[in-house]
Amino acid sequence: MQPSSKSSDPSVPVGPGARTHEQRWDSAAETFRRFVPAAEPERVAASFSRRLGPLGTFAFEVVGDMWNRPQLQRRDRSLLIIATLAAQGRDEELVLHTEIGIRHGLTRVEIEEILPLVAAYAGFPAAMAAARRVDEGLRQAEQVERLTQREGATAKSDEERDVAAATVRASLAGRAPRSRNRTWQR
Repeated sequence: MQPSSKSSDPSVPVGPGARTHEQRWDSAAETFRRFVPAAEPERVAASFSRRLGPLGTFAFEVVGDMWNRPQLQRRDRSLLIIATLAAQGRDEELVLHTEIGIRHGLTRVEIEEILPLVAAYAGFPAAMAAARRVDEGLRQAEQVERLTQREGATAKSDEERDVAAATVRASLAGRAPRSRNRTWQR
């Protein structure tokens, strides 16, 4: 008979990759130091608990664990989080995570490039609303009242658009276009 892997001591982690409460809290504190440099993690955790009860405590630790996983860089996680929040219309979080994305090394251009994808996959109303929240987050991150003007997309001829579309379709299908007359090779 093999010994049980469960411990009767709740302070001892159980299972592969298990961590103690203290380790999870330290991880979350490190994450929130990056998220909100002006706020002390202890105050953030207390505020979460006071406002949200058990959900706040859970959220504080889970965010720390999620953002400290080594499989993706923080910059890449920020890109994904901003896109997800934009598509879901999570306005308040989108403003905050736009600022966090800048702190994680994303550029304004990279963040703005998310919006046409949101329009294509989640719809124009979601993208237009997200653009307003992204602008708010960028203004806060850049500490300006008004952002500099943007340039529109470069105009393409119908032929150029057809070639670009064929290239995208081919890459999605795992093939490459043979020539400009839309014949394909496998």
